[in-house]
Amino acid sequence: MTRENATVATKNEEVNKIHELQEKLKLVEAEAQQLRFDNTRLQSSLVIAKQLLTDLTQSCPICGKKMLLIDWNTSAYILACNNTTCSAYKNPIRTLKKEDLIWLDLASAQASK
Repeated sequence: MTRENATVATKNEEVNKIHELQEKLKLVEAEAQQLRFDNTRLQSSLVIAKQLLTDLTQSCPICGKKMLLIDWNTSAYILACNNTTCSAYKNPIRTLKKEDLIWLDLASAQASK
Protein backbone atom coordinates (compact mmCIF):
# COMPACT_ATOMS: atom_id res chain seq x y z
CA MET A 1 0.00 0.00 0.00
CA THR A 2 1.37 3.35 -0.96
CA ARG A 3 1.60 6.29 1.34
CA GLU A 4 -1.22 8.04 -0.54
CA ASN A 5 -3.50 4.99 -0.21
CA ALA A 6 -2.72 4.78 3.51
CA THR A 7 -3.66 8.45 3.94
CA VAL A 8 -6.95 7.94 2.08
CA ALA A 9 -7.71 4.85 4.19
CA THR A 10 -7.00 6.78 7.39
CA LYS A 11 -9.26 9.64 6.27
CA ASN A 12 -12.03 7.17 5.39
CA GLU A 13 -11.74 5.63 8.85
CA GLU A 14 -11.95 9.07 10.44
CA VAL A 15 -15.02 9.94 8.35
CA ASN A 16 -16.66 6.66 9.38
CA LYS A 17 -15.91 7.38 13.04
CA ILE A 18 -17.41 10.85 12.66
CA HIS A 19 -20.58 9.37 11.15
CA GLU A 20 -20.81 6.81 13.97
CA LEU A 21 -20.39 9.55 16.56
CA GLN A 22 -23.04 11.68 14.84
CA GLU A 23 -25.48 8.75 14.96
CA LYS A 24 -24.70 8.18 18.65
CA LEU A 25 -25.20 11.89 19.30
CA LYS A 26 -28.64 11.75 17.68
CA LEU A 27 -29.60 8.84 19.92
CA VAL A 28 -28.32 10.60 23.04
CA GLU A 29 -30.19 13.80 22.11
CA ALA A 30 -33.42 11.84 21.55
CA GLU A 31 -32.97 10.09 24.89
CA ALA A 32 -32.27 13.41 26.63
CA GLN A 33 -35.45 14.88 25.15
CA GLN A 34 -37.46 11.87 26.34
CA LEU A 35 -35.96 12.24 29.83
CA ARG A 36 -36.89 15.94 29.91
CA PHE A 37 -40.45 15.03 28.90
CA ASP A 38 -40.63 12.29 31.55
CA ASN A 39 -39.23 14.66 34.17
CA THR A 40 -41.86 17.30 33.38
CA ARG A 41 -44.62 14.69 33.53
CA LEU A 42 -43.31 13.33 36.84
CA GLN A 43 -43.12 16.81 38.35
CA SER A 44 -46.75 17.51 37.47
CA SER A 45 -47.72 14.08 38.84
CA LEU A 46 -45.90 14.89 42.06
CA VAL A 47 -47.98 18.04 42.50
CA ILE A 48 -51.18 15.99 42.05
CA ALA A 49 -49.95 13.32 44.48
CA LYS A 50 -49.06 15.91 47.14
CA GLN A 51 -52.52 17.47 46.86
CA LEU A 52 -54.20 14.06 47.10
CA LEU A 53 -52.20 13.12 50.17
CA THR A 54 -53.06 16.45 51.76
CA ASP A 55 -56.74 15.90 50.99
CA LEU A 56 -56.74 12.31 52.25
CA THR A 57 -55.17 13.23 55.58
CA GLN A 58 -57.23 16.30 56.38
CA SER A 59 -59.40 16.46 59.48
CA CYS A 60 -63.05 17.41 59.78
CA PRO A 61 -63.32 21.20 59.96
CA ILE A 62 -66.02 20.93 62.64
CA CYS A 63 -64.86 18.26 65.11
CA GLY A 64 -61.22 17.76 64.06
CA LYS A 65 -61.46 13.97 63.70
CA LYS A 66 -59.93 12.21 60.72
CA MET A 67 -62.30 11.96 57.77
CA LEU A 68 -63.46 8.82 55.99
CA LEU A 69 -63.09 8.16 52.26
CA ILE A 70 -66.47 6.97 50.96
CA ASP A 71 -67.22 5.48 47.53
CA TRP A 72 -69.78 8.00 46.24
CA ASN A 73 -70.43 7.05 42.60
CA THR A 74 -68.64 5.54 39.59
CA SER A 75 -66.34 8.51 39.16
CA ALA A 76 -65.79 10.01 42.60
CA TYR A 77 -65.14 9.47 46.28
CA ILE A 78 -66.06 11.89 49.01
CA LEU A 79 -64.31 12.75 52.22
CA ALA A 80 -66.78 12.92 55.08
CA CYS A 81 -66.63 13.01 58.84
CA ASN A 82 -67.02 9.58 60.47
CA ASN A 83 -67.71 10.93 63.98
CA THR A 84 -71.35 10.12 64.83
CA THR A 85 -71.55 13.02 67.29
CA CYS A 86 -70.43 15.59 64.70
CA SER A 87 -73.00 17.73 62.89
CA ALA A 88 -71.15 17.02 59.62
CA TYR A 89 -71.38 13.22 60.06
CA LYS A 90 -71.23 11.57 56.61
CA ASN A 91 -71.89 14.90 54.84
CA PRO A 92 -69.53 15.39 51.89
CA ILE A 93 -66.76 17.84 52.71
CA ARG A 94 -64.49 17.19 49.73
CA THR A 95 -64.83 15.26 46.45
CA LEU A 96 -61.95 13.30 44.92
CA LYS A 97 -61.85 11.85 41.41
CA LYS A 98 -61.41 8.09 41.29
CA GLU A 99 -58.98 8.41 38.38
CA ASP A 100 -56.65 10.49 40.57
CA LEU A 101 -56.69 7.90 43.34
CA ILE A 102 -56.12 5.08 40.86
CA TRP A 103 -53.14 7.05 39.55
CA LEU A 104 -51.83 7.38 43.11
CA ASP A 105 -52.11 3.60 43.62
CA LEU A 106 -50.22 2.96 40.36
CA ALA A 107 -47.51 5.47 41.21
CA SER A 108 -46.95 3.98 44.67
CA ALA A 109 -46.83 0.46 43.18
CA GLN A 110 -44.17 1.53 40.67
CA ALA A 111 -42.18 3.34 43.36
CA SER A 112 -42.04 0.19 45.47
CA LYS A 113 -40.50 -1.87 42.63
